[in-house]
Amino acid sequence: MSDLSVIDDELLVAYLDGELPRDERGKLEQRLVSDESLRLRLQSLQRGWDLLDLLPSPVTTEYSVQSTLELVVADIDRASNAPSPKFPAGRLRQGTVGASSESTNPSVLQRTSWFLIPLAAITLSFMAMRAWQYRTAIRDANDFPVAIDIDAYTIADNESLIDDLMASPRWRSVVAEPMLPDVQALVATSPTMPELKTALAQLPDDQRLMALSRWERFERLDRPTQDQLRAAAEEVSQQPDAAERLQTIRDYSRWRGQLRSETVAAIEQGSGDERQAAIEAAIAETITSIGQATGRNLSEEAIERIDFTLVQIVKSRFSHIDFKNEEKAREIMGDRMSKLFGPRTNRISDPNMVYRMIARGIVFPDPGRSATPLDSRELDLIHSMLPAKDAEVLQPYVSDPWMRSMILQDWAQETIHRKLRGRTKPPTLAERYESLPASEQEAIDLMPPDIARRRLLETSQ
Repeated sequence: MSDLSVIDDELLVAYLDGELPRDERGKLEQRLVSDESLRLRLQSLQRGWDLLDLLPSPVTTEYSVQSTLELVVADIDRASNAPSPKFPAGRLRQGTVGASSESTNPSVLQRTSWFLIPLAAITLSFMAMRAWQYRTAIRDANDFPVAIDIDAYTIADNESLIDDLMASPRWRSVVAEPMLPDVQALVATSPTMPELKTALAQLPDDQRLMALSRWERFERLDRPTQDQLRAAAEEVSQQPDAAERLQTIRDYSRWRGQLRSETVAAIEQGSGDERQAAIEAAIAETITSIGQATGRNLSEEAIERIDFTLVQIVKSRFSHIDFKNEEKAREIMGDRMSKLFGPRTNRISDPNMVYRMIARGIVFPDPGRSATPLDSRELDLIHSMLPAKDAEVLQPYVSDPWMRSMILQDWAQETIHRKLRGRTKPPTLAERYESLPASEQEAIDLMPPDIARRRLLETSQ
């Protein structure tokens, strides 16, 4: 195998594990679209992944049994070649009162003793193996909750961060939904290993794959790192507010994956007011990202309705101006109006284009303009005009007026952008992927390329 093939395999394995950085993942996905051999290799690795056992539990293999028996047989051979031990006749008679003369024969007792040795050795080996399996199974069952929350326990030692996050719960409203709700509910029951395997087999495919992916990540860690995570989990469980702390680090670990590294550093390395300011900035960053990503996936019906509403808002604000007249329009728009009129004519081919140009100055911030941004009444009007499917996307943020207004502003910008530039092409696969919540992104990361592509194509339908 060439060095390039080895590198590709490492990239594909990291891609299946969900550990590939976002920029490298995007590059790899572009290669997968155009390189059939690379897609086939990924599918092969995926099939191998699917054939893994539900959980890596220790089993007695044929080789281990054979090795144990070979050691016992070797001991028997050595014992058979050794000189026969001498038994004092008197001692034998004392131990066998009432026995027949044949049973008191030293040679008979010698053969019986050597027959019992391998039986005892096999019995002891079997008991030791079963005890080892039991201890390992208990360890695996106890480790499974740690593996499921591997990202959360990585930051569990930063107690001041957890305390500050618990004291400022507003950030939770921008965090994606839990990725593994059924798995976390299962973990809370402290199942045994057989119960765990049975329950995992009954989970939805996407949650089972994500759970096994995290388990594999934990298994690949070195022993000291595993011990650190176990200790962190134990420390959290001993706290009086253990449930709240665990939920906090779970939520933050999901949010952390959405933020830029500079933002994460400001939150985790700061303290006091500095940290609170970093948290507020991270909330704004997340809302902007959500607004832009979801805006790219707005339905055409939503775009048409928002466009209609923006035109009505502009008409209401400037009802005293006749924008169908070029001279009057130039008083407001200046030289920008030239592109809206045909040569040597005072007629506008699409009067709404004038209103959209004005709306652009309202929804896009520009220090050089004095246009008043959309107010709460106008945003309510836009919200009320949304189709039901698009309004559902906004539902998690309606309880916070600021977050809702930020997203609606981004959607208004996307609408003007499409209408003024005539954007008709659908969002790219990468744009659709970025618009998905983190739980769906992780599920898609574990899919074969053809299935992932089909799922992404369905996201805006």
